[in-house]
Order: sequence, then structure tokens, then C-alpha cells
Amino acid sequence: PPSTAPEQSMIRETAALQDLMLLGGADEMEYSHVGDGYQLGRPNPELVKIITAFRRLKTELSYDFVLVADDDSFVSLPNALGLTYMLPPERVYVGNMIDTIPQRFSKEKNAIMAEYSVNIYLHTAAKVPVFAHGLGFVVSRDVAELLADLGLSMKLRGNDDMLFGLWLRSIENLYYLHYWTWFHDHQEFQGIFSKPCETTSVVVHRMNAERWRTFNKFECHVCSSELQPLDLLPGEEDSSALKETKAPESR
Repeated sequence: PPSTAPEQSMIRETAALQDLMLLGGADEMEYSHVGDGYQLGRPNPELVKIITAFRRLKTELSYDFVLVADDDSFVSLPNALGLTYMLPPERVYVGNMIDTIPQRFSKEKNAIMAEYSVNIYLHTAAKVPVFAHGLGFVVSRDVAELLADLGLSMKLRGNDDMLFGLWLRSIENLYYLHYWTWFHDHQEFQGIFSKPCETTSVVVHRMNAERWRTFNKFECHVCSSELQPLDLLPGEEDSSALKETKAPESR
């Protein structure tokens, strides 16, 4: 049974509006970091839930595109819908694309460094895998249905966003659309994926209670100069008052 105020709130909202898909299963990952990747002893529960959601969407809803986002991401629905009118109808993979290479810890520099000596082809422009940052990305229906059919049979122990890139690399003529200006971290997070607030953003990641105070509900963006009151559930802490911990961003 739901034990926290957010869980109880989600149950009530789903019953009243039917706007949430509630999936069972584990919610926490047990992992250790290897560079900027995850080492998991069991399948990533977040990834399993995304694939399960794709499987339900395939049979329960009619749609053209799917947007996948983190739970601490703001999504501008008007901007997301506007984006879809710019996209091809099939073979679409849109987001803040990351071109990865192997990494190792350098004792000399006391930092995680790119390891180009593994393969000379990593010096070329087509390094692999290319994947959309998990803060938020869009795929077309045909891609989502392919993932629904095959996803649970693929490698599941690792970063969910990286694994999507590995799986989708085998699709011929896939459109990799790097729209980094519209998919980014919040400016106050001050990471390598952060950028100043713009009303044209589709997804803004690293949101917390304090940052939601700049939400303009009439224009659907988080760039308002007027701060709204904190909207907290009973017993919930203001996450903005806590020290924010940055995950490694060397990728």
C-alpha cells in the first residue's frame, strides 16, 4: 500500500483523472559508479519500467511520439508539441546527444580522463555509442514499439540512457537529432549541461521545490521573475534547502 504523501497523491490523481500510469516493481537502484557509468548486479528497475510503459502504450493508446523524462525534469507541453511538428514521422531519436568514449582514472592528473588508446577509431567523428541524456528525450512511435518488443530481451544492467543508445545504434537510417538548446539542466545546477533559462526549452532538468517557484502556469515555462510560494506536501522537506549533490558529468 502507498506509504508516503506523494504516493497517496498519485493514487488519488490517477483515480480522478486517469493521467498517470502506475507501474509496480522496485524503485531504487543498487549500483556503484565506474567512471560515469553504473555497475549493477541486477536489471535497472528504471529501465524495466520505461520498457513496460512502452509495452502498455503500444496496445492502449494512439500516439506519434513519446517523451521520456526524469522525475526532476520540467516539461513544457506546448514546446514539446511544437517540436513534434518539426520532426520526421519515423526513425526519430531527439535530445541532448552525448558522444561517449571509454574512460580511466589518471593518477598523474588525479582525474577521470578519456582513453583514446583503446581503439584508434575513437579519434574519428563517429565515436560510439551516441545516446540522448536521460534528462529527457523523444522517440517516434516506430522506435518506441521496437523497444517495447525487444527491450526486455536486451542488456538491462547499466545506465538507462546509455543503453538506449546502444540498442538504437543498430537501426538503419535513424535520425539522431541533437537539440541541446531545448534539453538541458537548470542554470543553477551549474553543470556542463546547464544553460540559462529560455521560454523555448522543452525539458529543464534538476528541478527542485525552490526552482519550481519560477513556474509560469499561463505560459508554461520556468523563467518567471516573480517567485511563487513553495508548494510542498505535508511532511515534505524543501529540497532546495538541502545541499545539492552533483553526479559525475565527465561524459
